[in-house]
Amino acid sequence: GGVWSKLTENLNSANPGSHFTEAEGDDADSICQPLCTLCCLEGCDSIWESRTSLPEITLGMMAEAVSRSCRVLVKGAKGGEEEEMWRLIRRTLNINEESCADVQPVEEPEPETVLHSDEYDLSTAVRRSGGVFLKSL
Repeated sequence: GGVWSKLTENLNSANPGSHFTEAEGDDADSICQPLCTLCCLEGCDSIWESRTSLPEITLGMMAEAVSRSCRVLVKGAKGGEEEEMWRLIRRTLNINEESCADVQPVEEPEPETVLHSDEYDLSTAVRRSGGVFLKSL
């Protein structure tokens, strides 16, 4: 039993990338726990041998790290003001307000006026991601 056994079991599951949350049953208090489990425990040897689930695991870890960082950012927003929260999230993820559409039913097509560019600003991305890691050193 225990946390490490559960983390090993989750990493070896059919959908390992979905088990890095703080939700009940996942028990990952830190994204470092599944990373340490993957790298250090013998129960994960088959993952390294087959390498078939490594892309899903690494993408899941990155997604959970971004999600946790956004939650920290949102919780620190000025007095919990919702508009400030959304502004910070858009800024962090480099989303233009013009590309945001109101939530609509799934069966309705997305408005044609909403455009999602494939372009990105590499220098801004490097500065922002570097800031995340440099602050933690």
